[in-house]
Amino acid sequence: MNRTARREVSAFARKALGRKVVDIEYPGGKTRDSVRLILAGDKRVIATRRPTDRRAAQEVRVLKALGDRGANVPKVFAFNGDILLQQDLGADRLSQSLHRAENADKIPELLDAALGSMAGVHRAAAETDLGDHVPVIGDDDRWCAGLAAVPDEVAGMSGITPPVYDRDAVAALLRVRRPSFVKWDSRPGNALISNSGTAYWFDWEHCGMRNAADDLVWLMADEFVTYDAQMEDALFASHLDAFRGPFEGDELEHYVRTLGCFHTCVRLELILDNKGTGDWWSLTKCLDGDKVGITRRCCRRILWRAAAWADHDPLTRPLVPWFRDLEAYIERI
Repeated sequence: MNRTARREVSAFARKALGRKVVDIEYPGGKTRDSVRLILAGDKRVIATRRPTDRRAAQEVRVLKALGDRGANVPKVFAFNGDILLQQDLGADRLSQSLHRAENADKIPELLDAALGSMAGVHRAAAETDLGDHVPVIGDDDRWCAGLAAVPDEVAGMSGITPPVYDRDAVAALLRVRRPSFVKWDSRPGNALISNSGTAYWFDWEHCGMRNAADDLVWLMADEFVTYDAQMEDALFASHLDAFRGPFEGDELEHYVRTLGCFHTCVRLELILDNKGTGDWWSLTKCLDGDKVGITRRCCRRILWRAAAWADHDPLTRPLVPWFRDLEAYIERI
């Protein structure tokens, strides 16, 4: 937010909440849409200003509808058609909590809470009319074909020729079967684990209607989630059915792992694009600023997972050696 926007946000907060803003913090950096307001009496709220009024209004509608049905989302305090004041859920994102938990055997517990909370969001959304007010996303042939071809973009950045695989079959698999409400960007940076162990999901400007399992993939295939096959199998056994939607039997896991392979390519493209010809970033910088994981460590974990997921099905198996070649490339740059 620029200086003018911060002044307007402060003035609205004082008018709506009856307290003066004494300080402003920037959890994701000064260029983000949201800031933390410290009000007199040490009350804290998050102030959000979206690029368009439509996005802001949609986010408020979603937060109120889900919150009214007990989903783990921030409470809405005030909205003036432009600025949203919402509950401050705390300082640390799930991505930061996962990093701290790596040496304490707490990662499965955190992911279990996050998946359970998101399943609760889906159940709450099913009781609302949100499907009439949010768009269906990723539901045309061009979009699905583009996602199926993302390895071409990674190949252009790395110089490693993409494998030969049935792109039409991949694109067909990724189509929307029966649209249901999804957060869509359910990455760890958009969740928080409270002191009681409850997972809360925030930042709802990109939500829409698609395959429910997409939210599971966005979380589990993220670069800040450690790859551990045994942990993953246990989490899938506990939570996969909650994201089933129209998929029957084994086709749900087939969809999840296939989408995960190509979602990994999207994440890797973002990482390499942000890195450019410069050095790798520090993990602390990425986590504290809620940035893409522009580190070798993050690349390794998504490529290990992608290779393992690709090996589960003949459709994606041709990607396995390519993912391994990309691992070697990451070590060289």
